[in-house]
Amino acid sequence: MLSACGGGGSNGEVASTDPIDRYIGTWSRTCDRLSAEAISDLNGKDTNIIETIKFEKASSVKATFVYTIRVFANADTQCAAQPIATLITTGLNNSSLNISKATATMTTGFGVNELTYLGTQPLGSISVDKVTVSSAVLTKPTGQYTVGGAIVNGGAPEFEAKSNFAFVKFKSPTGVFFNRFDAGAVPTVMDEDPRLLMTKQ
Repeated sequence: MLSACGGGGSNGEVASTDPIDRYIGTWSRTCDRLSAEAISDLNGKDTNIIETIKFEKASSVKATFVYTIRVFANADTQCAAQPIATLITTGLNNSSLNISKATATMTTGFGVNELTYLGTQPLGSISVDKVTVSSAVLTKPTGQYTVGGAIVNGGAPEFEAKSNFAFVKFKSPTGVFFNRFDAGAVPTVMDEDPRLLMTKQ
């Protein structure tokens, strides 16, 4: 997922001084299709999702985050109607799992969600941020969970705990590309697939 700080505004605002500052806030991806092997509707069909990450500052180079997936019906390819389920990974690492039937929400805390800024790095003709991203597993034990109008496969690869490097390119102060990678597979160009773009809310 997921090179210099932006300047201050003309209304007396103080410019950001820490590298992590411009990450702080809530970022979302566009509506995208997700295989039924990870999350299906109650009829076993694929779903559509919107992913959201809310970063909170932990230090000058580190942020914690809450990761949310809003799940939409198979036919709702624009994610325009009400979600049929919501999954929230809090990053609190308190071994908690709660499923609310009233709000069709699964909330879990089985590990830490963290982003750490490591510095800038040339990538082709541009300079990008290099970070590490650690994401908690969705749930323990793994298995199938019914959440609202969705069936969640807690053992799907999408929901495993992960710790990776990432290159980050700020397209604008409110638009960013995160390219996650493993140490032995460093990309040489930035993948700017529109589905990877995160927009600040």
